[in-house]
Amino acid sequence: MYKRLGTMGFLVILALMVSAIQSEIQPFYTLDKDRNLNRPKPDLYRKWEVVGAGAVPNDLNRNRAIFPGVHLVYIDPVAFNHRRESGFFPDGTVIIMENYHQKRREGVSGIGYFESGERDLLVSVKDRRVFPGSGWSYYLFSDKEIREGVLAKPPSPKSDCQACHLTHASDDEVFVDFYPQLKRKADANTKKVNASE
Repeated sequence: MYKRLGTMGFLVILALMVSAIQSEIQPFYTLDKDRNLNRPKPDLYRKWEVVGAGAVPNDLNRNRAIFPGVHLVYIDPVAFNHRRESGFFPDGTVIIMENYHQKRREGVSGIGYFESGERDLLVSVKDRRVFPGSGWSYYLFSDKEIREGVLAKPPSPKSDCQACHLTHASDDEVFVDFYPQLKRKADANTKKVNASE
């Protein structure tokens, strides 16, 4: 019996130590008591893993593209490694999309789409300890708000961003099919083996 109590005591102490260590880990985002997100700083997230890039020209979408522009998508390094190893996004995941507005024009190199100087910032945060359901919450800082110096925003209504992610995203509300970097290492290795057969 004493041995069992000693083992239980050890497990309780171990759990308290792990809890203390986890509470010391700094998340890659800051929320206030109303769940308003502080706008992430470019000098932080531009050092993260770039998991995708794409161009969504408005004129190819009958001028009805949801976010027309050039998209650069970043994910925090902890979530990136966790996703690649385990296949899922942990609590604390931050995914950021910079959307650079573009204009079609002719340059020396030819006709193309070039940055107009405006950009939006879209931020997805997963934390089931803070947000109900799947744990994802979505934030949008428009170009106008960035220029006006808006530093914090409330979550977007669930009928906006989350409704689209729930309906169309392929894995845990994330459009992983557009971001090859987010494939699990095991999946990538399986494809390599199949290709060599």
